[in-house]
Amino acid sequence: SKPDSSLYYAWLAFDAKADDFGFYFEPHFRDSKLRPFFNSDFWVQEIYASWTVPYSLGTLKAGKTYSRLGRFWDGSFYGNLPYFDGLKLDPDIGFSLENTAKAGDGLSIEYSAQYFTNDGRTNGSLADAAMTQPRDTIGDGTSRQRNSFVGRVAPTLKLGEELAVTLGLSGQSFQTDFNGPEEIERVNRGDIEAALRYGA
Repeated sequence: SKPDSSLYYAWLAFDAKADDFGFYFEPHFRDSKLRPFFNSDFWVQEIYASWTVPYSLGTLKAGKTYSRLGRFWDGSFYGNLPYFDGLKLDPDIGFSLENTAKAGDGLSIEYSAQYFTNDGRTNGSLADAAMTQPRDTIGDGTSRQRNSFVGRVAPTLKLGEELAVTLGLSGQSFQTDFNGPEEIERVNRGDIEAALRYGA
């Protein structure tokens, strides 16, 4: 490969809140298309209205926001491979209820329930090594995911002042729309996660 220098992407984040309501807008831009199926070198990563649901049930978002299959992006090596498969930092269009609830001394439960009507079409999925087949449904530029359900439950137990362990389960089910003669198929995914945290 030849040496190259480019702007991967830059972004702005606008976050407004008024009482129990909020609005979030995050546009991204770069000097060329991030992936061939992107419409341009400017795109909206997330845009949604939010409402803090009464009785501490969580935050309900409506708009374009990240799907949460498995442990969310944490800034470590963990997210890189799923990101290039279109599984992490994958925003879709619909509704998302997210929360972290206290369930006793040292125990908290992070959960989310999501329904997406359409694919956001701006994830980081690549093609395979031969550059012939996309790793994700949208990689060919015409297909998309529809009617996607995503659920996740991940309890965290603190074992002392600095040690915590998290175990989680999540699942996703969606329809694939290939915009052609192929039949619409339903895809199901599952995820098991574990994390050990010390000193945080």
